[in-house]
Amino acid sequence: MKHLLLIAAFSLSALASTAQLKLTEQFDNTIFTASGNLGTKNSWVQNGGGTDVQVVFKTNNTGALTYPSYSSGRTYVTIGTNGTDPHKLFTGATIPLGTTGTFFTTFVVRVTSATTAGDYILALGTDAGDFVGRFYVRTNSGNLQFGISGNGTGISWTGTHSFNTTYLIAIRYDIVTGSTTNDDMYMWVNPSTVTEPATGSATLTRLNVSETYDGSGGSVDDMNKIALRQSGNSPIAALDAIRVAYGSGQSTQAANASAAWANLGAAGAPLPVNFANVKAYSKGTGVQLEWSNMTETDVLNYVVERSSNGVDFTTVANVMAKQNDGGKADYSFYDANPAAVNYYRIQSLEGNNSKKYSVIVKVDTKAAQTDVVLYPNPVTGSTLSLQATGLEKGQYMLRVMSANGQQVYAKSLAHAGGAVTSSVELPSTIKPGMYTLQIAGAITVINKSFIVR
Repeated sequence: MKHLLLIAAFSLSALASTAQLKLTEQFDNTIFTASGNLGTKNSWVQNGGGTDVQVVFKTNNTGALTYPSYSSGRTYVTIGTNGTDPHKLFTGATIPLGTTGTFFTTFVVRVTSATTAGDYILALGTDAGDFVGRFYVRTNSGNLQFGISGNGTGISWTGTHSFNTTYLIAIRYDIVTGSTTNDDMYMWVNPSTVTEPATGSATLTRLNVSETYDGSGGSVDDMNKIALRQSGNSPIAALDAIRVAYGSGQSTQAANASAAWANLGAAGAPLPVNFANVKAYSKGTGVQLEWSNMTETDVLNYVVERSSNGVDFTTVANVMAKQNDGGKADYSFYDANPAAVNYYRIQSLEGNNSKKYSVIVKVDTKAAQTDVVLYPNPVTGSTLSLQATGLEKGQYMLRVMSANGQQVYAKSLAHAGGAVTSSVELPSTIKPGMYTLQIAGAITVINKSFIVR
């Protein structure tokens, strides 16, 4: 998926430092809509022959791979032996490996069985077909072990872990120029996602690892993908919520790593995360609020907050969570005593005491001027949020058109009046360039320009 960036009459200059979320794969069940072969869904590319990686479609978190404070759950994939080796390309530009930088990769894994020889099941890949930063699985004396290696030359193994248990894995891979044996690699099993894990607390550390990506004849490859592997020594395992981020151009390698970790969003994507369909509109003498949590898990309650200036918020209601099964949950609240101008947001309080906030929506009970905003800017995921205030109640069509007038997206919107927030998901095939989002109703047509990067 590509994201949309709202632009005004200016452009942003590229900075020497770089921090990018290069890939996120949640195996979203709006894309992976049934169990079966992974195939080429969501831009995965198949390599080799044998049994494909299998999608396990789920509508809730029963039997799914979940880990506290990490965005995963519901649909996931399983790998086995002697199958295809699919890969998925990074979003945006590839990463030239002639520059010092750091990759962070996180995912959740649950292993059912493994071989004593073991093999890697996930790695970073280059445009020359090399694979580095490899993650291994094996069994040793009946116990589960995880391992890491640069390019397979020398493997470090953990102590023992348990089969049929979900683990969060974080791998840091430092690119150090000047040699083919000087990269550094760290792995953490079940780290905290709140702060960047320290190298001193790593479960495994491999310094000066061997790599093969420097090419022949002095050429330098580009890192461009994440790859899965199903060899004769692969385990039977489930994977979900794969994230890859990159940082470079900072003053130190540690600063590169911090930039990569900050952009990774291991504790969840930049807020808002699970909220959707947040609406607030005038109803009678009050304001009706509605919202959904698309993946409600471990939520204690929701706090409805109101502000007169969009900055200073006070609590107007507490609403208890009602499902917590990993699926969609819908909520509403009626504010019987609003002010003339009201800003609302929804706060969720989770079991680990973390808080998440929805987008802010505005309701002017005395006016009905129409305003449309696209956000966030910039964005790094797959969702563009549209917030409209003052739209008349009615049926609308949302259309995205390219600069030459070709329609690339369409969606109907039944609007109850007042303020509304809607999500726009763009196909992975959309190309960079200038686009227009059109909101068309019976008597209203609004156009907003943006670019795809």
